[in-house]
Amino acid sequence: MDSKLIFVAVFLGAFSAVIADSWTPWYDRDNPSGTGDWESVGSLLTENPSTMCQKPVAIECQTTAGQPYTSTDDTVSCCPSAGLVCKQAENGNSCADYRVRFLCPDKWTQWFDRDNPSGTGDWENVPNLYSENPNTMCEKPSGIECRTTGGNSYRSTGQTLTCCAKEGLICKNADNTGLCSDYKVRFLCPDL
Repeated sequence: MDSKLIFVAVFLGAFSAVIADSWTPWYDRDNPSGTGDWESVGSLLTENPSTMCQKPVAIECQTTAGQPYTSTDDTVSCCPSAGLVCKQAENGNSCADYRVRFLCPDKWTQWFDRDNPSGTGDWENVPNLYSENPNTMCEKPSGIECRTTGGNSYRSTGQTLTCCAKEGLICKNADNTGLCSDYKVRFLCPDL
């Protein structure tokens, strides 16, 4: 094998591992009034359930002006399990205004096979899978893997179908010669 191809394969393998986690948007839920600036995981999760995860693996803390939190003279706690806390009492009654973002793990769901190719086709689509499996399926997956129930790549069938994270897998019998194969899918989801 050509050394350039090996490098590309290794690089792509490493790249896929890196993109398995996702950064949240920046959050600035509190101002440094009252007892301090509290950008806590619990409050952010309550206020932003669709974009915040329960168990972040990393955190980035900075002032709302975009400077690292370490560039201030404030005593600040910045950790992924709790969030950011700057207490006025520990900082001469004056904290800077901070914002945070978290690295949330994505994970693959179990394999789903909710439909058989009888009727109009094989419908392993996101809305139905989410409504039938709300505790193990996410509403907005960031990735998908589609296979036949025998474990082969969906591409090996040569059938016309849709396999995308937004919609799921949809194989219509009308678009193919004969019945669709029976497929299974799994999804890459933000922290479930």
